[in-house]
Amino acid sequence: MKIVKKMKRPGMCWLVAGMTLMLWTACTDPGERPVALVEIDSTVISHVGYNPAVQDLTVVFRETGESYIYHGVPEAVHTGLVTSESPGRYFHTNVREQFEFSRVE
Repeated sequence: MKIVKKMKRPGMCWLVAGMTLMLWTACTDPGERPVALVEIDSTVISHVGYNPAVQDLTVVFRETGESYIYHGVPEAVHTGLVTSESPGRYFHTNVREQFEFSRVE
């Protein structure tokens, strides 16, 4: 994979490789892999990623480009978000005020 751009943040690093945006988070397990952020069809959310090992859901918002990591999110909620007819509505109902989160600075 050719890394096109690398943006370091405290404890993490964004990697942009071709058309794939990857998020490398601080790992306690050396075998842990970067979380792939996939683009979704939404007017509110541009990309979503999920790390099932720690149940972290990463959401990148389309308008602002801001990224947040929601903690303790069950895999079923992630699946519901990416398969919903309205991911923005699903996010507001099932994620936004349901889980603790950290802003990616």
